[in-house]
Amino acid sequence: MGDSFIEWRVTSHDAKTNEVASTHRHFGPKPGFRIAVHQIVGRKGWFMTCHPMEIYSQALTSETLEAAQEEAVAFVEPWVYAVLQDMSGII
Repeated sequence: MGDSFIEWRVTSHDAKTNEVASTHRHFGPKPGFRIAVHQIVGRKGWFMTCHPMEIYSQALTSETLEAAQEEAVAFVEPWVYAVLQDMSGII
């Protein structure tokens, strides 16, 4: 599923280290559906937010940004496929 979607985009950097602090990627059956992988000030690790799925700052187990992005995509893929299946029944 991943190759046909828009690449990850950096949305913020850590002010002290200038390292990437958050990214987002448009993903799924309609524009505006996006997942964000981000850090939270004062907490270690990476987190995922996906508003259409009502997921807000869910902790990810991955230690690197790249692994966290892959983990987030793997988490939402089954949901996206289910939505696409439901949509195909309507058409």
